[in-house]
This record gives sequence, C-alpha cells and structure tokens, in this order.
Amino acid sequence: MCIRDRPSGALQDVSGPDGEPTGDRYLALDTSGSSVELERTIVHETGHLIFLKPGTDDTTEYADAFNEEFPPGADYSADAFVTEYAASSPEDGGEDIAESWAMFVFGDTEFAGDADEDGDLDVVEPDTQAAQKVAFFEDYPELVDLADQIRQNAGV
Repeated sequence: MCIRDRPSGALQDVSGPDGEPTGDRYLALDTSGSSVELERTIVHETGHLIFLKPGTDDTTEYADAFNEEFPPGADYSADAFVTEYAASSPEDGGEDIAESWAMFVFGDTEFAGDADEDGDLDVVEPDTQAAQKVAFFEDYPELVDLADQIRQNAGV
C-alpha cells in the first residue's frame, strides 16, 4: 500500500499487511512523460532521500539547516520559491528543499523543467530568496560533488 502518491513520481512508504510502515521506501515514477521530465523527477525524488533519514520522516542536518534558514510555512511567491510546487508542503518544507535541490542540479539546463506547466522552463531570478535557496547547497562540498556527478551522468 502507498502512503504518499503524486502523479509524476513519488517517494513511497511501504506498509505491511497490518497497514503499519515497514521503514522501506521505493521510488514510483510515471515514465510516460519526456526523458527530461523523468530525469528531473528522479533528481527531485532523490532529494527527498538525501534530506530524510533512512526509514523515517526525520530530517537530516541538510534539511534542518535549510529549514532554519528558510522556515517553512510561507505562501507561494515567485521570489520566495523556485517553483509553485515547492510551496506545496508548508508544514515541513519537504517539497521546497527537493525542488530547490533539483533546481541547483539542473537550473541552467533544459532539465530545469516546467513544474508550473506554463510552457516555459522554470527560471530562478537572481537576488531573490528563491536564488538563495538554490545557492544554499553550495555550502556543502559533498552536495556540490553529487550535483556535478548527476549532471555528468545526465550528459549536461
């Protein structure tokens, strides 16, 4: 049984026959879209794995620092969020950090995506809080290295 479900892809919790979470997770993806959309979704969903402790909904030090710098709960504005979807989890900021991570990895490429489905690639304007969120990851050399590896493997 899936506890969470989103149309394009999701990090899903696995429940046992008793309905209780097993602590396992799997990545469920809709592969009917473009390969660009699929790549971006994989990076976004992998972000959830990076920013949550394995088998729990507890956040890692990265997410804790992100939420301290950018407290969850704000309403959507283009200056504050990298995409509209980033504002969809005001209770914990989970989508905000995952969308910001995906934009950090693919922000200046065709893989940036079109999360708001307006027909244009998502762009983060400089000198905004959204840009600060994308730059947040630069403070972690291991995340910079991981983003470089992802871009290299994606051929961008």
